[in-house]
Amino acid sequence: MPRLIFFFLFGALTLTGSAQLLNQGRLIFVKNTDLSVVGNFDNKGTVVNNGTVSLGGDWTNTGKYTAGTGTFILNGNVAQNIIHNKDSVFIWVLNGKGEKILKDQADILKELRFNATLLTTQGGNITIRSTGDITNTSSTAYVNGLLFREGTGKKFYPIGKNGRYVPVTLENVDGTNDLILGFEAFEPNAGLPGLGVKSLSTKRYWQMTKRGNGTFNGSLITLSLATDQDTSSPTDMIVAEALAADQKYRSIGQSAISTTNNPSITSSAL
Repeated sequence: MPRLIFFFLFGALTLTGSAQLLNQGRLIFVKNTDLSVVGNFDNKGTVVNNGTVSLGGDWTNTGKYTAGTGTFILNGNVAQNIIHNKDSVFIWVLNGKGEKILKDQADILKELRFNATLLTTQGGNITIRSTGDITNTSSTAYVNGLLFREGTGKKFYPIGKNGRYVPVTLENVDGTNDLILGFEAFEPNAGLPGLGVKSLSTKRYWQMTKRGNGTFNGSLITLSLATDQDTSSPTDMIVAEALAADQKYRSIGQSAISTTNNPSITSSAL
């Protein structure tokens, strides 16, 4: 029988030094306390988090992380590489000055909280479940890559690319509760003008990806207008869509546009 390791602490436990914390196939149970690791954390066993786990280095989870009701904090001031093994996180807090690089998939159950740092999805993605939300985003704190959200209603996607914050909002998603839709921004745009489109911006495009078996019946979409976008003729601007990035785009209209604070344009159909 494996030996079980439990953390039932009244105070905080901090592990310092350059060596990583290695959990070699055992159970670490964090309850109503703080487990703080200054360096790397390599989990080959099981971590059950009903408290707070803070990490200043890389996180490599090839075992099991059970979200519980815990908070998982990344607070490194240098880049932190994250392999989460497709597990869920209850509350995920992104602190410190270092970029957080997610190399596989992670699900957020309650909150993804930013603090002036980027979350880059490198070869993977992050999913905000229908019970979760994203907070404290800004022009320096967003998902650099692919972001999925589950459910219906208004869905905000704080995404960017190449140092530009270019979020997307689905204004009122109509579909089934298990619907999962993702967005990622790409630069440049090599598409061609099609039906109802006089000319097409070459700056960027946003790609929507549907995952799973949920049904999507439509939503208006609002796209941000970055500072490199020409907005001198706002009444002539429309949103356009295509089946693939390099194909002809057709107009889906304009129902609203703002060129002042947080410039954006909203389609009239999708």
